[in-house]
Amino acid sequence: MKYAILVWLLTVLSGTNCWAGVPVPEPCTGKDCESVAKLVCFNLLCNYEESAPKARYRKCESAARFEKWVTGDGSEIPDISEHPLNPEFEVACDDELLFNNSAYRYTDALGTRLQAQAGPYPATLLPRGALREGHRYVLSTLELNGQTLRGHCYIYTGYY
Repeated sequence: MKYAILVWLLTVLSGTNCWAGVPVPEPCTGKDCESVAKLVCFNLLCNYEESAPKARYRKCESAARFEKWVTGDGSEIPDISEHPLNPEFEVACDDELLFNNSAYRYTDALGTRLQAQAGPYPATLLPRGALREGHRYVLSTLELNGQTLRGHCYIYTGYY
């Protein structure tokens, strides 16, 4: 039931601005557009399942919403989030909400890590290049209380 509420909430929020008051870059025209950075709203819905018989959590979901700078052609740029661009991050396991707060986002040559700012410090890991403009499924990992769950995320972008 809580998972259904989480999906519904993110669906409703997907039609709204990610963050009010964040400056919107000017639109680019001409040949130099690939080098101009732009701010894009990212939405993640992730599912993880554990098959080990003695695992603490069997099924987990995570969701995140944040804005990130990308190149003019929508490609990922390595960076670290700062306020007000830190992700909203939520993790639920076995129909129990475990985390619902702000997170840090680290994007480097290995990929992207969304790390909770407070306990129990869950983290969602995405492969390099996952945060491109558009819609896609990517493999993902969830780290939570010493347990690592593997799954996938649906990532989609939105605009103002």
